[in-house]
Amino acid sequence: MLYRTLAACLLFFTGSLHIQSQTAIPNAPVQAPTKKSQRSYKQPNVKFGEIVSIDMNKLELTLKEKNDVHNTYALTDATQWLKNRKTAASDAFKTGDSVVIHLRKIRGVNAQSVAEAADSASWKWLTTVRKETSKGILKTLSEDSLETMLAPDSTPFTFTISAKTQYIREGKAASAASFKPEEQIFIIPRSLPSGKVMARGVADTEADAVLLSERLKSTLSGTLQSIDSSKHTLILTTAAGDHRMLSFPENVNVWIGSKAAKISDLQPGMHLKIRMHGDSTGEELITEIKKDDKSSIHRIRTAKKSLK
Repeated sequence: MLYRTLAACLLFFTGSLHIQSQTAIPNAPVQAPTKKSQRSYKQPNVKFGEIVSIDMNKLELTLKEKNDVHNTYALTDATQWLKNRKTAASDAFKTGDSVVIHLRKIRGVNAQSVAEAADSASWKWLTTVRKETSKGILKTLSEDSLETMLAPDSTPFTFTISAKTQYIREGKAASAASFKPEEQIFIIPRSLPSGKVMARGVADTEADAVLLSERLKSTLSGTLQSIDSSKHTLILTTAAGDHRMLSFPENVNVWIGSKAAKISDLQPGMHLKIRMHGDSTGEELITEIKKDDKSSIHRIRTAKKSLK
């Protein structure tokens, strides 16, 4: 009898614990993101630390990183050194200096080497030059390079040029020859795998830089002016103030909110987001149209402020 009583109590206690564990789960507090997940946006090939040693004979750089961990990285003769926003020699960096290194894969080898080493301020500046439109004074412009003195501190910087570089002056396409030394220019960048920065576009004014930057993108926002269904074209006044006639295929994807729609559902005055793709002839065709309830004016104002 005593055995049965104890067994019943034990069964009741176990069942009670099971019920409590089931009901406690929905009310459990949400676990805060770990530091690792919060910092996952950082580039794994960019390292921050303090210089322990630089050995140009062995082509090695030893860095003291977080938690006093020491790591050694391979240098090459092509490693670029940057200090105070200017190209420097390796001996410009001393033991104890804070440095940012950018690692790149060595071609044909399963290893990485230091492509760039820079002080923190220079790295931050270089990152901005690679991503945002820069204002500067043109020094020389050749077939493959554009030398400038960038604002606000007249910092020398050389962009690469290619056949794809576009030029705009007074709102219209122009030639490279129309830009002269000592003229103020605006450069729209593209970061290259080599670490260099290409000039995707060059403009004579801030307004033209915003205009050209928009034209170089595969996405576009603006206000619909008209649609010609028979010619498969529409006219859009873009966020940058451009007036563009764009072509679309018969089976173009159209969305209003989360619902599929038809071209005939679009009305003049609507704000649209458009995605484009170049066809085999190089002509840009619309692949997707979405009704955009938010105006793009704020985005353009933000882009203009970044140039000042």
